[in-house]
Amino acid sequence: MAKGDSLENMSRENVGLYLAKGTKEYQTKMRDVYVDNLDMSGLKKPLGFIDWADGVVGKDRKYLDDENQKLRERNGFLENETKTDLLTQIGNRKQLAEHYESAMARFKRNGEPFSVMMIDIDHFKNYNDTHGHAAGDATLYQFAQSLKKNIRNGIDSICRYGGEEFAAIFPGVAEYDAVAIGEHMRKAVENMNIDLGNGLQSKITFSSGINSFIKKGDSFDKSFKRADSALYRAKNDGRNRIVCYESE
Repeated sequence: MAKGDSLENMSRENVGLYLAKGTKEYQTKMRDVYVDNLDMSGLKKPLGFIDWADGVVGKDRKYLDDENQKLRERNGFLENETKTDLLTQIGNRKQLAEHYESAMARFKRNGEPFSVMMIDIDHFKNYNDTHGHAAGDATLYQFAQSLKKNIRNGIDSICRYGGEEFAAIFPGVAEYDAVAIGEHMRKAVENMNIDLGNGLQSKITFSSGINSFIKKGDSFDKSFKRADSALYRAKNDGRNRIVCYESE
């Protein structure tokens, strides 16, 4: 603005645009320059315009801050959705992989051990054929929630691996304790009554394989493949049991 210009002769819209330009420091500097050159008889009204314009700028900033916060919350929600299995409402394989990398990083950093577990519902194909897919979906949800309820909250991870297969990570846990957690989960499922609606209930069990022989640098696929081989043995040995991977 030229030295001879007057805020009093500018429209409110132009004053707002003018004062919104640049940083707060710029606005303060220009305000001081203007006040230094004011005819004192006109002081009250121009300063009123300045206060009004500051108010407009402040409201705009608050609006933008509020919108940015909403956007951050929405992005966080969408990010969480990409890591959640929609049917069972527990983590999916993407989340499992992230938790595995975190556990491996702690293992490399301070030697903290961890174990992984593969879980498969026994005879689930026959179960689906008998009760129907809607009942199968209801069973998967209740099964997943039981697993989630019976791990260490905020420490362990339980995720749906695919179909009727689930997987878990137990940070800071070697084989003996991993089996103890697994047995707690297995017994809870064995004693659970699955609600199929219309007064109908059913029972299920699961088989599991645990791998605690994880070396620094072992990949996600390698660690869970070993747990899966132990799971295969659990099925062959009669199901409804936990078998541990034996180091080669």
